[in-house]
Amino acid sequence: MNKKYLVIGIGNIYRGDDGAGVLAARALKARPDVPLDCVDIQESDGSAFALMELWRGRGDVVIIDAMALAGKKSGELLVFDGRRSLLPLDQFRVSTHAFGLKEAIALSGSLGALPKQLTIIAIVGADFSMKEGLSPAVAAAVQRWVNEFPSSLKAALGHSRRTNQRSTDARNVTDEQLSQSGPSNR
Repeated sequence: MNKKYLVIGIGNIYRGDDGAGVLAARALKARPDVPLDCVDIQESDGSAFALMELWRGRGDVVIIDAMALAGKKSGELLVFDGRRSLLPLDQFRVSTHAFGLKEAIALSGSLGALPKQLTIIAIVGADFSMKEGLSPAVAAAVQRWVNEFPSSLKAALGHSRRTNQRSTDARNVTDEQLSQSGPSNR
């Protein structure tokens, strides 16, 4: 298993706010405080098979993508556990291949091939028309996430190092056992 964190920015920079994930990945890659020896940053158009290939054999994956969601304010950042949450995946923009993130998660799940940790960062977008550039609210959300990611990564890497030092017995606790133990023991 590849131990590097994988960040996948999904989108199309020629479809307005849909480019948020790709532009976030590019901005993150340009930051000097992101340790590229610990993080692999990739861009994707969101096609299911490309996503599955990118996250194959990965432990920790973060996906950042734009979504259209009625009732949410443009520029809102939403965080989902891609392995456990009921995701509003119908709201993520579908790739030009009509087989995207939703299908990649479902198919990987049925094949037992999901990453150990799958975090989805959704930026609520408003304008997905054929144009370059993000709306101001989405551009601000991208910048906010890019600024916050290095400290989140540092905390996660510290947690991973502590977790790897635990005994074999502790590593063999199942998700079912965790869910039975209640949220205070997680």
